[in-house]
Amino acid sequence: MSDSGTTLRSWHLAHGAAEAPDVGAPPHYGDPRGELTAARAGAGLVDLSARDLVEATGRDRVRLLHAMLSNDVRSLAPGQGCWATFNTEQGRVVAEMRVLALEDRLWIDLEPGVGEVFVPGIERFIIADKCWFAPLRGKVAGIGLLGPGSAAVAEAAGAAGAGGLPPYGHLVATVGGTEVRVARVLRASEDDLTVFAPEGEAVAVWDALAAAGARPVGAEAMEAARILGGVPRQGAEITAETIPVEAGLRDRAIHWNKGCYRGQEVICRIDTLGEPAKRLVALAAAGGAPPLPGVELLAGGKKAGVVTSVARDPEGRVAALGYVKRRMNEPGAEVTFESDSGPGQARVERWIHL
Repeated sequence: MSDSGTTLRSWHLAHGAAEAPDVGAPPHYGDPRGELTAARAGAGLVDLSARDLVEATGRDRVRLLHAMLSNDVRSLAPGQGCWATFNTEQGRVVAEMRVLALEDRLWIDLEPGVGEVFVPGIERFIIADKCWFAPLRGKVAGIGLLGPGSAAVAEAAGAAGAGGLPPYGHLVATVGGTEVRVARVLRASEDDLTVFAPEGEAVAVWDALAAAGARPVGAEAMEAARILGGVPRQGAEITAETIPVEAGLRDRAIHWNKGCYRGQEVICRIDTLGEPAKRLVALAAAGGAPPLPGVELLAGGKKAGVVTSVARDPEGRVAALGYVKRRMNEPGAEVTFESDSGPGQARVERWIHL
């Protein structure tokens, strides 16, 4: 059988996708608004096979990753996981990831292409450690379930207990006649699940989840659901200039009592000061032209921040994520901008605090 990207791509093209990449989700299946509604209010089914999945093995895997990452890897038992970042010495994010602990290995789930930065970056710190990293893309395909109906779909398809998983918890189940690993991984909401399937059986697993009631959704709907849910993504809100506490990751991706890790001193110093220089916030359009990613925000004529991502909800209302500077980012604060379509206004709805 051909690899998961090709077989899932064939499925996408046969079920309404006008186009599809070689690996990963197509833009949509002809109804982006309906797909977004499913991802926010029902159960959306999305192809995550383009994401990087890296496996860490060897007796020193836990010691190395615990010493390098922002969260507590040492305390993870098999079936548990965490959100974490790998940072520079200056506390800026190199890679944002979800770490899953299996019996004899760790799985590291990253945005597409980030594995190519993360693995060489962390391998620099291996001296005599027994730890090896190997890519699993092309061997294991991620299939996402988005929305409040995710657990019901997973359980109906055979993943008993999926509804009781804690954040980043995971279990082994049989779906579509195939052994899979089901994990509760925040993509756009707390309800989301990811089903990791052998690449050669990805279509069978996908079909079983669709038959259980999930609606296939494209990349556009998933991205909009993420933005509306206030979840930062590497490549948009998280860049090489981002410090984790600025992106709302203080309580999810950082363990404050674990001891030293790369970038800890800077991150802790910023937290001790009580307020980062800028915060990731949710913005609502408040008049004029809609905002666009990359547009500079102003407050009282002064530079206040930047828009990072923009989406429309199923009713057509414009929402965005962006960074706004300290003392200008309180909920209710008004900001202005100039986009290609003309001047516009936006309002800070809330701080992103995951």
